[in-house]
Amino acid sequence: MALFLDTSAFVKLLIEEPGSAEVRRLVATERDIIMARLAYLECIGTIRRKQGEQLLTSSVANDLLKTLRQSLIAGTIRFIPFSDAIENRAVALLDAHGDSGLRTLDAIHLASCLESGGSDFVLADRKLGDVARREGINVILAG
Repeated sequence: MALFLDTSAFVKLLIEEPGSAEVRRLVATERDIIMARLAYLECIGTIRRKQGEQLLTSSVANDLLKTLRQSLIAGTIRFIPFSDAIENRAVALLDAHGDSGLRTLDAIHLASCLESGGSDFVLADRKLGDVARREGINVILAG
C-alpha cells in the first residue's frame, strides 16, 4: 500500500512540528510515497511564508528548498501531475463536498490521491480528512 502525503504532512518531514515524528515513521516504512505535483509549489510557499514570519532563517529556508528540490530530482517521491482526469474529479468533489468546506486546492490533493490508486492519505487537516473518509479513503491524521 502506498502513502499519499498532502502538503501539510510533507512539510512535517522538512520542518519539526507536531506530527513530524509520526510522518517520519510512516515514510520510513513505506517505499511508495506519492504527492500531488501541486504540493511541491505549496511547500515552497510554506517555507517562504515561514521565512517571512521569521520562523525560519534564510539559510534554513534555502536548505529546506534544496532538500525539496533534491527529492523531486531523485525521484524519491512519485508526483502525480495535474491532468484533465484530476481536474474533472476535483470538480466532482467540490460539487459533492464544497458545502462541507472543501477548498479548491484540497480537492486537487484529494482527486490526485483517488487517481493514484490504493493509497493511505496522510494529512493534518481534519476537515479534508473527513471528506476523504466519505470518499472511501483510509486517512491517517498526523499532528
